[in-house]
Amino acid sequence: MNTDLNNYRILIDKLDKFIRRYYINKIIRGSIYLITLVIVLFLVFSLLESQFYFNKTIRKFIFYGFIFTSIAGLMYWVVYPLTKYFQLGKTISRERAAIIIGDHFSDVQDKLLNVLQLYDQAKVQQDNELLFAGIDQKSEKIKLVPFKSAINFKKNQKYLKYLIPPALILIAILLIAPGIIESSTSRIIQNDKEFEQPAPFHFKILNDKLEIVQYEDLDLMVEVTGDYVPSDVYIDINDFQYRLQKTGNKFVYHFKNVQKPVEFHIFSGKVSSKEYTLEVIPKPLITEFKIYADYPSYTGQRDDVFENTGDLVVPEGSKLRWEFKAINTDSLSLFFNSDNNFYKAERKSENDYVFDKKVREDEFYKVFILNKRIGKPDSVSYSINVIKDKFPVINMEQFRDSVDNSVFYFVGDASDDYGILSVTFNVKIYDTDGMEKDFKKFKIDIDRSNNVSFKYFFDIKDLGLKPGEFIKYYFETFDNDGVNGPKSARTGMLEYRKPTEEEFEKKENENEEDIKDNLEKILKESAKVRDKLKRLREKLLQKKNPEWQDKKELEKLLKKEEELKKLLEEAKKKLDENLKNQEEFKKESQSILEKQEKLQKMFEESLSKEQKDLLEKINEMMEELQKDEMLDKMEEMSMDQKQVEKQ
Repeated sequence: MNTDLNNYRILIDKLDKFIRRYYINKIIRGSIYLITLVIVLFLVFSLLESQFYFNKTIRKFIFYGFIFTSIAGLMYWVVYPLTKYFQLGKTISRERAAIIIGDHFSDVQDKLLNVLQLYDQAKVQQDNELLFAGIDQKSEKIKLVPFKSAINFKKNQKYLKYLIPPALILIAILLIAPGIIESSTSRIIQNDKEFEQPAPFHFKILNDKLEIVQYEDLDLMVEVTGDYVPSDVYIDINDFQYRLQKTGNKFVYHFKNVQKPVEFHIFSGKVSSKEYTLEVIPKPLITEFKIYADYPSYTGQRDDVFENTGDLVVPEGSKLRWEFKAINTDSLSLFFNSDNNFYKAERKSENDYVFDKKVREDEFYKVFILNKRIGKPDSVSYSINVIKDKFPVINMEQFRDSVDNSVFYFVGDASDDYGILSVTFNVKIYDTDGMEKDFKKFKIDIDRSNNVSFKYFFDIKDLGLKPGEFIKYYFETFDNDGVNGPKSARTGMLEYRKPTEEEFEKKENENEEDIKDNLEKILKESAKVRDKLKRLREKLLQKKNPEWQDKKELEKLLKKEEELKKLLEEAKKKLDENLKNQEEFKKESQSILEKQEKLQKMFEESLSKEQKDLLEKINEMMEELQKDEMLDKMEEMSMDQKQVEKQ
């Protein structure tokens, strides 16, 4: 293609410049629309807010509606045509530009369109020299037409009629009463806050902080300031209204047992405060807890679990484990008065705490729970009553052998709250100077239990005491205390002293004198009894039946006979004692020993069972008034007395 198309190129360049001028015109017109829209919306929203004091929800809608609308207008009227000016995206075609130019220059439209069409045709055909020549010729005819005059920027002035009135109104308000615009605009911008509408009085919350610990009470203090004070003030909580108590120009409302945040506002008539929120600080709270009690094994008690109770009664030495479940809690501590110390519980998880302690004495303790938002910890008090392991108790009775004074019999019992471990018989041996020379301990077989009984036999001769030596003896028991170690208890200390030879001789002489005295008294009184018995028998022989007085007289004789028997028994005991002591201390001659044995035998015969039975038989017959049989028995008794006296 050799044909010169300079005229066509000039024409196309002028046409492209027209298209750009076309979009500049749109930007100018769109800017006027945008500014007008922004001013109008600003005035409408500001004036409405100044009159109605919308709540924050409506103010949020106004604020974001204004921003969205302004941005949408900017994008549509300014940004969009600006992108077309820079040929970003699809712009209007040259044919469309030609039509617009033709609307202004009517004789040009057809020529301009014909040039564009011929050029498109020439690009398709092979032999196009003639077409290009025709295009250049037609282009030369219209290249001098001023296309840009088809768009007159001054025509946009007619749109200023929409902009100028609201702009003038805005300027007038800013000059005359700027506060209207400033305050309402500020409230719209601060749409997350509540604002009170100017009123003849205002409400002022006097509380430093509108927050409270969960489940506690709060007195809301409200002060009314302004031209006058209303007689009644109300609070609105969840659409329920409550009257505040008036004290001077202040009003009080009592929030009770607050468990969750409370939204409210104060009002009187048409005057209302902004919306307030009483914030709730979550209270640390123990929802449940258990105490596992591991008792000392020696007590035989089964371990316990105490649920939701901190007051305990446990044996000494028990191992306790507290397991707490607590909500809204950052730390949990225990304070024990026994050592005046705080102990921090171990935190196992978000809501689980544990603490271990072995108790040995009564405790008063407190559980403290705390979270970071509450400065003062909450606490609850409990007590632990520790049952001390009691000392064992032992009792004993001593019996001496009636035949052998050196032989002792013991019976006793021992008891303990948790069990007896052992019982022993203990003997301390002292010489004649009172110095302890030996100690002997004899273990007694028992069945281990809380209560045991025991018997024990002991012969002092087994110790081989010498004359003048003595012993102190007692029983001792130990319990099974597994905490403090076995504790003991003893019976009273008893004493036995082996007499010296001098003491023996003195005692022997005293016994002999007593034996003689008793025998003399027995002989004397026995003769009297026999004589009275004889007279009573003779009297009964003369009567058909015994009388009441006879019965009483016989009873006296029998009683006297019993007294004589007792004297005789005492004499025999003293004789037995002398014989026993002689075996230990000295050896008598064979003749003396034979006489003593004979005397002992006679004592035994005098105290024979047959004679005791005879007395009982006489008494029974007397009750039954069997005269004949009674006389026979009295005769028999009289003969026995003679025999005793003879011996």
